[in-house]
Amino acid sequence: RLAHLQSGQPNDGLLSAPESGTFWYILRDGRLYRQTGTLNAADLTQNTSLEMVFPTDSVPCWYTDTVNIGPLEQGASGCRYVSAVQPVYKAPAGSFENCLELLSPYLSGGVLTVFCPNVGFVAENYRHMGSSFGHEYILTGYSLQSP
Repeated sequence: RLAHLQSGQPNDGLLSAPESGTFWYILRDGRLYRQTGTLNAADLTQNTSLEMVFPTDSVPCWYTDTVNIGPLEQGASGCRYVSAVQPVYKAPAGSFENCLELLSPYLSGGVLTVFCPNVGFVAENYRHMGSSFGHEYILTGYSLQSP
């Protein structure tokens, strides 16, 4: 997947600039990984994060990074879990069905992500301490190529 900034340009003083560049999704043994930079599916220890576990109800939650270790407890800081199912989720790119709302709670606020079958991640929202600081990503367009 190739990601790039759709509109506007963050100023140089922005603490957390929107992500841009190329990254890859790798599905292996019921786990969806995201790898940045050069694709190296043989080595999931470098530049890789765990995005989802399938089926999602097989564990209470999962960490999206390798910094946090220990028991998986729903509500633990940084441990992502399915917080709701959206029968229909509307985004600028279209309407999607049976989407999963994923929540990763942190002390500074939760990261809410939306994953839709057959499309992937369509939205993400984070507000630092409930303020206007944070980020929001939303899918504005996509194309599916035939295998």
